[in-house]
Amino acid sequence: MSFLNSLKDGYDSLWKSYIRPPRDEYKIEDLGPPKFYYQNRRYFRKDFTVKNSKGHTMVCSLFRPVLQVRETLPCLIYLHGNSSSRVEALSCLDVAVPNNCLLCCFDAIGTGKSEGEYVNLGFTEHEDLSILIEHLRNVEKTGPICLWGRSMGSVTSLYYAYHAAKGKYSPVNALILDSPYAGIRSLSQDLAALHSKVPKLLVTAALKIVRRKILSKSGLDINIINPVDFVNEITTPALFLTAKGDVTVPPSQTKQVYERYGGEKVLMEVDGDHNSVRGDEIIEAFGYFIYDKLKCSEVIKGWEWGFMKGSELDLWGISSNRDDEHQVVVSSFLDRLTGKNISDIIKNSRVKVGDTEGIIENLAGLEKHFANIDESQLKLDTLSESLEVGNESKGIIE
Repeated sequence: MSFLNSLKDGYDSLWKSYIRPPRDEYKIEDLGPPKFYYQNRRYFRKDFTVKNSKGHTMVCSLFRPVLQVRETLPCLIYLHGNSSSRVEALSCLDVAVPNNCLLCCFDAIGTGKSEGEYVNLGFTEHEDLSILIEHLRNVEKTGPICLWGRSMGSVTSLYYAYHAAKGKYSPVNALILDSPYAGIRSLSQDLAALHSKVPKLLVTAALKIVRRKILSKSGLDINIINPVDFVNEITTPALFLTAKGDVTVPPSQTKQVYERYGGEKVLMEVDGDHNSVRGDEIIEAFGYFIYDKLKCSEVIKGWEWGFMKGSELDLWGISSNRDDEHQVVVSSFLDRLTGKNISDIIKNSRVKVGDTEGIIENLAGLEKHFANIDESQLKLDTLSESLEVGNESKGIIE
C-alpha cells in the first residue's frame, strides 16, 4: 500500500471525531420530572428553545425554585462536552439547590436534540451562549451568572469570557473550568504521542489532512482554536479542575491554560479520569466558590418562606400559606407528584463518554495504516506532494 493511500485510509473517521461525534440520544424523561422536591427545596423545570444567528434551534432547560425570596436569583449555566448533552447537568443540582441558584443547561448546536450538523469545539459556541444569556437576563430575570463548563464547554466559557472582556458580551461573575484544553492542535499531538506509536512526522501529515477536511465541511480551522493564547486577558474569577488520570485532556493541557490565565484563579487536581464522577469534596468546593462569587448569602436568608408569583404557585396547585402544617402537606404532595425519586435520576445522569475519546481511538488507529512505513525513508517534499491531492482551489481533499 502506498504512503498516500495509507495516509488517506484512516482520516475520514478521524475528522468526524472532531466536529461530528455521535449525538447523545436521550428521552426527555431522562431529565427527571418537571416538578420535584430535592434537598428540602421545591423546584420545577422549564424547557424552552432559542435560535442562534444561523437560525438553528437550541433546546434548553431551566431549573428554578417554586418559592424564592427575590425576583432575581443567581444562575449557574452548565456547558457539556462535545459528545454529550444537557442530561449531564443534572448532577449540578447538588451545587445549585443549596445555594438557591437557578440551573440552566442546554444541548449545544450539533449535539443532543439541538439542530445543526457540526460542533465547533468552543470556537463559535460562545456566540450561541451569548444569545442564551441575554434570554435568561431579559426574560427569566436572572441575577449573577457562573459558567460551569466541561472540556469543550469549558473552552466555550473561556471564549465567552474573553469576548466579554473586550466589550462584545455582557460579563459573567465566575467560571468553573473542568478540563479545558490549551489548543486543539497541541492536544491532538499530545494524544497521538500518548496513545499511538505513529511517528510525529506522520501525525503532522494526518492532522494537515484532517484540518483541510474540516475546513471544507464546516469552515472551522482547528489550528486557531488556542485558548492558551488569549486567557491572559480574562479577569473573571475562575476555578480550574483537572484529573490526574485524564488521558483525554491531559493535566498538562489544563495547567497551561491555568498558568496563563489573567484573573483570580484556583487549580484543583483530583484523582480519577476525564469521565470520572466528581466526588463530594469537589462538589463542596464548587459550592463554596459559587456561594462567594454569586453573592448567594444575600438570597439564602429567609429562604424557606419566600415569595413567588401566583401563576407559578398555581403550577403546583398549592396556596401560599406559610405555616408548618402547610410545609408538611406541600412536601407530601410533591413526593407523590414526582413519583420517581429525583435523587436516583441525578445519580444516573452521567458524564457521557465522548469528547476527545473518539479522537484518541482514531489517532491510535492510524498505527495500522502506517505500520509498513519507515519514517527514515520519508522526505518532507514527499509529504507535501501527498497533501496536494484534490481540488486545491477549494482546499478540499476527498
